[in-house]
Order: sequence, then structure tokens, then C-alpha cells
Amino acid sequence: MKVLRLVEMEGVDLSRIPEELIGPLLSIRGFRVSDGRLIPRNVAGFVGVGEWKVLILPRIESSDFMRMLFHLGMVSRLENSGFEGVEIFREMALYYLRRLREVLSVHGPPRFYSPRTQESIFVRGKIERVYPHRVRQKVWEMKPGPWTPLLLKAARRCADAVGGEGYYLLRDIESLVGEIDAGHFVDASIPLPDEPYRGLVLLAKSILEDEGIAPGYGQRPSFYFLVDTARLFESYVLHLLEKGFDVQYQRQFKTGPVTIRPDFIVNGSPADAKYRFAIDNGDIYQAISYAVILGSSKVFLLYPYLDFQINISCCKIMGVGVLVHDVIEKLKKEVRDA
Repeated sequence: MKVLRLVEMEGVDLSRIPEELIGPLLSIRGFRVSDGRLIPRNVAGFVGVGEWKVLILPRIESSDFMRMLFHLGMVSRLENSGFEGVEIFREMALYYLRRLREVLSVHGPPRFYSPRTQESIFVRGKIERVYPHRVRQKVWEMKPGPWTPLLLKAARRCADAVGGEGYYLLRDIESLVGEIDAGHFVDASIPLPDEPYRGLVLLAKSILEDEGIAPGYGQRPSFYFLVDTARLFESYVLHLLEKGFDVQYQRQFKTGPVTIRPDFIVNGSPADAKYRFAIDNGDIYQAISYAVILGSSKVFLLYPYLDFQINISCCKIMGVGVLVHDVIEKLKKEVRDA
């Protein structure tokens, strides 16, 4: 099988890509063309097209990517030398399938209580009354959680990507889940479930972030497994922060017509995970809005490698390189003094 290697956010000149690959790659929403280059945006993984296998490497150092996966439990070994092939992504897909089957077999599908209004007959006086009063009351029912279709759809994507053992695992998962419409839309405002499903939902969202095939590009990929690296980085940051702090994840705040949702509230201070490699003005304006609305003197922007500090009248904005420092120790002093 022929192999083409691309690097996330860098890409390659279109003239260097075989013509039969351009259409199928552009049909995946994680790819775009800019200045004559095909660029994967915030995705890493592999795509199969005919006799070609396209490997998309992450923008961060491969050893740092392995460290993220190791701490999230997605790989069983920590290879400081990084990786060069697709096996690491196959291992991620199999991890998801095995972990989902394990959790389903112990806990069953994620469920939640949902209110439903029903009418019941309430009779006053004689039983033979012709038109008895009808009383509306709220009852609570346990239903399959709204995240179940997302988990199942990600499982099918993983099974298609790895084949073989993946399909056996998927069969077990589908039997444990039961009859569920995997195409059901999940409202982003629905809060994440508790563990053990929260980590699986975050991973499923990263697998399906660029879900969908854009029309008009002819041949589609034979198979593909791509993870959203920005979501993966956010999950890693959450995993680290919860080791040392009281963390609220994506809590929503409303002030009049303005609504904000910081990625994290760390011991009372807002923080956002930013999978960027240069400072963006939008990030700074966003941090200022957090400080003003929440009345916080410090705001943390957590990047893979960037470090900076900006002091303005309303707050101090701290940029912290999560993959460079021991983020727990670095933030402890700053949070304590906030």
C-alpha cells in the first residue's frame, strides 16, 4: 500500500498530491485548501483511498502526543521516541471500543430521568359521573441518555477503521446498547455525564468532530479514523487540572444578553484550553470578557507550548505551556494569589 504523510496545520502543495486523493480528502471536513496547499485542520489520524493510505501527523511533537494519550489511558505504553505509522491510531480506536464495551457491560447504557406530563382521571363525588376532572401531573421516567447515540456512532467509525477485532467489539456494543438511533442529534447544551462515561463522551466527540462528508467531490474515502486534536488536548488539560484543583468544566454564565462558557473554572479563576501555536487576538479579547463578567483578577490560557503574561487594568492574563511545564505546580501559586 502506498503511503502519503501530512502534518496537521502544515499540509502539502496540491501539485505533490496524486490527483485521485484530492477529491476524497476534500470530502472530509477536516481538510481545506489554502494558497495552493491541502491543509488538515486540527485533525490527526489516517485515511484510506484505494491503494493509498494517508497518515496525518499531529502538529505537536510526536512524543508529546504519545504522552497525552498515555495519561488519558488510550495507549498502554509511553514511547518517548513518538511514532511514525498508523498503529497508534488503530490502538486508539481499539481502546475506545474495548473501554466502551467494558463500561456498558458493567453499568449499562447511560440513562437519565426525564419529566413527562400526563393526564389522569380524578373523580370527585359519584363514580358514575360522566365527565370526570382530568388532572395533569408530572412523572419522571428513566430513558436512554442523549449521549448514547454519539457513543454508538463513534464506535461504528472506529470499527470501520480497524476492521477485524473492531467489528467483533462493535457487535457486543450494539447488543448491550439495544435499539438506538445513532443518527440522533445531541444538543451541545446538555451537560456531560458523570464518569465512567464522561471520558468516553469526550473521546467520541473528538472522533466525530469533523463528522460528515461534503458533497461534490466524487469518490469518497474507503475508511478513515481522525481525531480532533483540539478536543483531545482539552481532555488532556482537564485530566491534569482535576489532579490538583477543584475544577468546573464548561460551566455557563449569563449576564444580561451575554453568555460565556469558559472551558474550566479552576478554584474560582476562568481558564481556556487553546490548541494554538501563536497568540491570537481573539483569545485575549475572550480572556478580558471572562475577567470583566466574572470579576476575576486572573485568567489562564492553556496552550501546548506558549508562555506569556499580559497585565492590563482589569486582570492579568497568563499563557501557560501545558506540554512544557508541570502545569499543576505552575498554576497552584497563581491560583492561590488570585
